[in-house]
Amino acid sequence: MKGAAEIIEYLNKSLEGELYAIMQYILHSETMEHLGYDKLAAHIKQEAMQEMVHAEKLTERILFLEGTPKMLMNREIKWEQDFRKNLESQLNAEMEGIAIYKEGVKRSREVEDAGTRQLFQSIIKEEEDHVDWIESQFNLIEKVGLENYLAQHMHGDE
Repeated sequence: MKGAAEIIEYLNKSLEGELYAIMQYILHSETMEHLGYDKLAAHIKQEAMQEMVHAEKLTERILFLEGTPKMLMNREIKWEQDFRKNLESQLNAEMEGIAIYKEGVKRSREVEDAGTRQLFQSIIKEEEDHVDWIESQFNLIEKVGLENYLAQHMHGDE
């Protein structure tokens, strides 16, 4: 089924964001595990896996619409020593993605592409869950302090 070029463009833009999020979460997860924050690393790794599912669904939809998936990522992934900056980076990426998905929903509705609209809407919900988790971490850090927060995520503290 031939899809609208603009919709395929939104799908590819979304795919790029998901690929960035995957790599960002993997770097953050592996670094946290290396530092001994196993519980935090495990959660962040789960986020990466969910982003992989999103990337797969976007790729499937692009192919279904007879488009070409663009497996590009034009942004550098960085690790900051300050964990809060890494959370901010994750939050910013999620918020950017949600904005793209919302615009994609609007355009999908205009061109009457219900399948893509539904895909975007389902991903928005999951991305909002990611944002909620990140914002909760900021609240916890504010309440207990960064050191106490990180101490709760170390291995051996079951």
